[in-house]
Amino acid sequence: MTRRLVLAAMLLSGAGSALAQNAINNASVAPPAGVRNTGVACAQAGGVFDNATGACTATDSDPIVSPEITSSKSSTPTTGTTVNPGETITYTLSTTITTAALTQVYTLTDTLSGDQTFGSVTNAGAYTCTGTGPVVCTLPAGTVPGTYTLTYTTTVDADASGTVGNSVAGTGGGDPDPECSNCTTTHPVALPVITSSKSSTPATGTTVNPGDTITYTLSTTITTAALTQVYTLTDTLSGDQTFGSVTNAGAYTCTGTGPVVCTLPAGTAPGTYTLTYTTTVDADASGTVGNSVTGTGGGDPDPECSNCTTTHPVALPVITSSKSSTPATGTTVNPRPSPTRCRPRSRPRR
Repeated sequence: MTRRLVLAAMLLSGAGSALAQNAINNASVAPPAGVRNTGVACAQAGGVFDNATGACTATDSDPIVSPEITSSKSSTPTTGTTVNPGETITYTLSTTITTAALTQVYTLTDTLSGDQTFGSVTNAGAYTCTGTGPVVCTLPAGTVPGTYTLTYTTTVDADASGTVGNSVAGTGGGDPDPECSNCTTTHPVALPVITSSKSSTPATGTTVNPGDTITYTLSTTITTAALTQVYTLTDTLSGDQTFGSVTNAGAYTCTGTGPVVCTLPAGTAPGTYTLTYTTTVDADASGTVGNSVTGTGGGDPDPECSNCTTTHPVALPVITSSKSSTPATGTTVNPRPSPTRCRPRSRPRR
């Protein structure tokens, strides 16, 4: 019977390992009727022997094992890479669980920053994801140790500037202090590239007459990114011409008559923007008339301006002299008659 009690005591000593999530396991075994237990085997197994009943009670205490959770994130293109408006960024979140299964729901909250728009979760894996900003993804309680990943996309907005990025935080899961390494990404947005130009009707170099109207067209092309600052065109008139009016401002805001100052606001998206205005050649104009435009600001450290000067020579005066006569040239004229001379009378002789 001692061997049976020893076996029972051994089973009791292993009960705590079989029930790993319990802090304390208690078991008590009493001998069958008519059998007296000396308690030797109970004591050897670490139990408590009750002389009055002959029962052996074993207690096993096991620490509760918590899961250890570490999350991280990465992106394509990699963090720090310059991105352009319209570009797609793919974010990957990864969670590694060790030591034990999750005892609670584990939640990743990923907050977007800057001018980007959530696309879609392209691979949720074992996660359940909701929301677009922030993106919230969860792993259920009971998720066993392992590594779990998910991916989602965003698109850099057309008028993006500065930087775009995001930051993820993990909570719950049963780990009192889940870790998150490399959990922030940042992508600088490319600076705008700005090129301006000008043309005129009639074309530069064409001779104009006093009183003629000249129509000037200014054009600005923005590429790679939206303007991060106000972009200013300053168009200075030269020669004997008078500003007329801005006939089509487009997206610009224009002020002044000489110089004419036109601006595009910060945030203006990539594209080509034009404006037109007119001048009139003065009545007493001479020499040449023209103008010259310069562009500044916009976020481009060196905006370009090509063909930004026009020149129109003013027509020289054409002088014609003429003469006429009365009677008209070619008419036959008569000589003027000679005057008759009067002879004095002869006086009679006395």
